[in-house]
Amino acid sequence: MNAEQSTCFIPLKKCLVENLKQNYPDFVAERAEVLLATRIAAHCIENAHGKYLAQFGLTLAKFNILMALYVHQPSFLPASQLSQYWLGSKANFSQLLTALEKGKFIQQKTSPQDARARLLKLAPVGIRIIEKVLPTHIQNVNRASSTLTDHERQELTRLLLKLKSSCQSMFNE
Repeated sequence: MNAEQSTCFIPLKKCLVENLKQNYPDFVAERAEVLLATRIAAHCIENAHGKYLAQFGLTLAKFNILMALYVHQPSFLPASQLSQYWLGSKANFSQLLTALEKGKFIQQKTSPQDARARLLKLAPVGIRIIEKVLPTHIQNVNRASSTLTDHERQELTRLLLKLKSSCQSMFNE
């Protein structure tokens, strides 16, 4: 399939495609469109969720951490395990935890087995805010994916995880 026949909803301009193909023989427009469409969709989702969460003084990063703690409550969770839900740097993760603690969203204690390890759980304020946010958040998630059939959702998830794996291996070579 050439660039003009692409079924992607974000066709690259013909002149750009021709220029890139001429200067970079390995360039494949359809592959670039996949990444571009993925980035645009992710950006749209992040913006929509970000606007909703901002009403509650939350960012996507704070929400993700609070949700991870919410599903593990009432237990304390080691910060090292919680960091699996974080996509940023270790320094930013520490800053995020500090901000959540200052905002009284989370409680922290030192591990009895290892004084260097921090254990975290949702504080009552964190529980209240998550339980206030969740009903509409769930509706938004359902609405955002409602145009896809069950099979399409499963296939999209599978393909995105495959793309993620490909990207990870590309940078770990």
